[in-house]
Amino acid sequence: MRYTSRPGLKNKSFFEGSLLGGSVNLEGILYKRRFSYLFGARYKTNKYLLNSMNTKAEYNPSFYDIQCYLNYDINDNLQINLLSNISRNKFIMIPQNRDTEFGTVNEALKIRMYFEGQELDSYETFFTALNTSYRPTNNLNLQLTGSIFNTYEEQNFDILGHLAIAAKSSTNLGDALNWVIKYLHLHSPALSLNSHPLENDKSLFLSFEINLKPLPHINQVIELTIGLALAVIKKLSNNRCKPINIFLPKKLSTNTRAYNTYFGCNVIEHRNSAGIVISKSDLTLELDHPKLNKVQAALNFLAKNKEHTQPLPNQVSALIRPMLPIYQCSNQTISAALGMHPRTLHRELIKHNTSFVKLKDATRRALAAHYLAQNQFTISTISELLGYQEQATLSVNVKRWFGCSPSAYRTKKMLN
Repeated sequence: MRYTSRPGLKNKSFFEGSLLGGSVNLEGILYKRRFSYLFGARYKTNKYLLNSMNTKAEYNPSFYDIQCYLNYDINDNLQINLLSNISRNKFIMIPQNRDTEFGTVNEALKIRMYFEGQELDSYETFFTALNTSYRPTNNLNLQLTGSIFNTYEEQNFDILGHLAIAAKSSTNLGDALNWVIKYLHLHSPALSLNSHPLENDKSLFLSFEINLKPLPHINQVIELTIGLALAVIKKLSNNRCKPINIFLPKKLSTNTRAYNTYFGCNVIEHRNSAGIVISKSDLTLELDHPKLNKVQAALNFLAKNKEHTQPLPNQVSALIRPMLPIYQCSNQTISAALGMHPRTLHRELIKHNTSFVKLKDATRRALAAHYLAQNQFTISTISELLGYQEQATLSVNVKRWFGCSPSAYRTKKMLN
């Protein structure tokens, strides 16, 4: 259905609607042509389309956005413009059951499958900008612009499927995190999670690695991952688990106070890995068990896919990287993170023709090559990131690895 109104050249309106949504547009000029406006709004939903699917569920996906542009000429020399936009995507899917019919005419069969979990996602964006233009003379135009931008994202933990069911059925937070650490790669091969007990034996470091080459240079990717992970931890623990520190690999582009306020703890920059430090005592926090009927099916699915776990040398290398800058990268801490005795780890690595010392050296070499190829970090900072107490130790090892000093290696890479 469409409707268009044009009472005059100064004002226009347009409306379009259907079962899947609608849109409206308004524009016009008022007050002796000094004020002009342009307004638009849209709403869409696939609810009725999805309800025709074989899977019976509560579907309610919707989207709306509103935009407006206002212009007012106060006088011939002073003008004000306002541009604003707000949008929201909301997706609700709570699957119930699905009937599948097959077989022959003489032997017709029917299977009814029941589903566990739900998906509740919401994405909101708000933007507005105000511009003031003043022209005191024909050759001079002064402008002042201010803007505000805000975005909000919400995802339900159930989006992880089998992994979410297994985690939520755990007896405590520690067991739930173990499920996520062990099988997160089944949900997303590009992301891995590891835990590192710190030497004070009172805290645990949960580090995240993005397994993409080349790595994305957008800080928001890491920050979003940390934010979502922290939200999951708070959801599982009913907001009882509070972070002690947040580690981020790059220098923050804004005031750290905003980050500290958002995460509710101290945010530390310039780390090899992004991650969350929590208290080990929080691992014993008991979880509220929802009524999940498909727990055993989820556990069986995860167990069948256990063979996709990374080889032991890869696991050790992933654990070494975040422990270097906090000077806790020892055979004892890494073996404890893997649930092994140090001698057991040594024997298992021999089977792979390597050792902890070799893996630690190879990890430092790769990190040194990565950091020296950029201008972001000073030589002193790189020395700390690699876990060296003195910069001279870094210089000796860079000479051994690449045959030149750190400064010479950086210059050569910049020229290339």
